[in-house]
Amino acid sequence: MAKIYYSADNSWLIGVTDRVQGNRLVLLPTSTDNLYTEWDFQPDGGITLHSDPTLAIDCGTVSAEQYLYLNTYKKNNASASQQWQFDPQSDDAQSGYIENVSNSQLVFDLQWRNVAKGTYIWTYTANASDAEIWSPVPVPQDSFKK
Repeated sequence: MAKIYYSADNSWLIGVTDRVQGNRLVLLPTSTDNLYTEWDFQPDGGITLHSDPTLAIDCGTVSAEQYLYLNTYKKNNASASQQWQFDPQSDDAQSGYIENVSNSQLVFDLQWRNVAKGTYIWTYTANASDAEIWSPVPVPQDSFKK
């Protein structure tokens, strides 16, 4: 289990505002309830919501400028639009791109680099901007309460 922090300002992280299919990923303050901000990295490349492992991060179509949202996930059977990998920066192994497995040029991106509650996270062509650098940080298992 991990939280995915915005590397340029670690008082922000990736989350959702509701645990339902179709809910878009947004930037949220670190004070947001864990139910909406903790993720599990699956062996098949899926990133699932810890509080509901039947929902995974999806981009719908593997292309640029697609909003990331929660979609139905089948264990060990992530679709191409649900498969992600972490690519650490050369100078900081704790932060880097979260890129699509089938097209590593498509990465998680903070839309318009707007650091504010509710800003959407979408796919964008990697360009080394701060908007694309994230830090997945493990969370102790005992911190999560249902």
